[in-house]
Amino acid sequence: QAPSLSNAFSLTNPQTPTRRQLGDSSSRGSPRQAFWEESLERGLEANHGCDNMFDAMEIRPQYNLKGFDIVLNPSSKSQDTSDIESSASNVHCISSLIMALSVQPSVLHVEVDTPIVADDFQAQWITQSKVAGQRPFTDAGLTGKGQIVSIIDSGCQVDHRYFGSTDESVFRTWDKTQRKIVRYDSSRGDTLDTSGGHGTSVAGVVAGASSSGEDEADGIAVGAKLHIFDMKKGNGMYTNPGPREILRSLYNNGDGAKIANGSWSTKYRAYPTSCRMYDDELYEDYQDVVFVASAGNYGRNPQRNISQMRTIGNPAGCKNTLAVGA
Repeated sequence: QAPSLSNAFSLTNPQTPTRRQLGDSSSRGSPRQAFWEESLERGLEANHGCDNMFDAMEIRPQYNLKGFDIVLNPSSKSQDTSDIESSASNVHCISSLIMALSVQPSVLHVEVDTPIVADDFQAQWITQSKVAGQRPFTDAGLTGKGQIVSIIDSGCQVDHRYFGSTDESVFRTWDKTQRKIVRYDSSRGDTLDTSGGHGTSVAGVVAGASSSGEDEADGIAVGAKLHIFDMKKGNGMYTNPGPREILRSLYNNGDGAKIANGSWSTKYRAYPTSCRMYDDELYEDYQDVVFVASAGNYGRNPQRNISQMRTIGNPAGCKNTLAVGA
């Protein structure tokens, strides 16, 4: 018979030599021990067994087959909100799941990541000179003509006047005859963006060009074309397919985009697994790609009006990406 999770985990095993035997059932010993015991009692070893969390989670193998991602509360599945206690909204379900994974002999490392958050909602006015009507880069001939930039975000309104008109063929294949959007990869999202969506805004800042002749809000690289990688369905959460899928899509065997823009981030963590994955791909297979990543939204302490430490998100914090903040 397999041991219970309580017995398999050293801090909750009553036979562990370092455990404090107090005799009083209400006493739990050290705070760390008490935390894990409570996590089990209110998590996986509770009567509900965290059933809602297991029903909703998705398990995705990593591209190198050396690990897998467990996605809790994925936007692709409907959630049973009537039973919060047995869902991933119960922190004890998550912590006891980490405990269960850590006692498996084949598991070498367990790491927690945060959801992707859109950055730079107010960045459009920061263009070229910050002076209305003055475009020194454009005047010098630096328009982005002949370049394709990949926008990895919530999608794009393809028929917006700064991008359209756009033929539906781009949802299936590359079409460089299009005025702006030459490929739209919706494999992780859909074929649209919400009104005022983040992806549309970022695409406009990068390379938008009005079809009506009004150039006041044209993008910085007004002559460039766009590859769109949609990571969001409707009003749902961002998905995180990982760097290999993103880079393979935009690169198109060397005939696609060589500049990528990710105006989103996960919260700061010191060189997590996701960064090792980005660095490996950009160093080994995509050395001619520049991946521009947002530094995040949390650099300034509004109460003290000073910069804060440890706020640069990922993948901006990786070694082989280019972090940009404002």
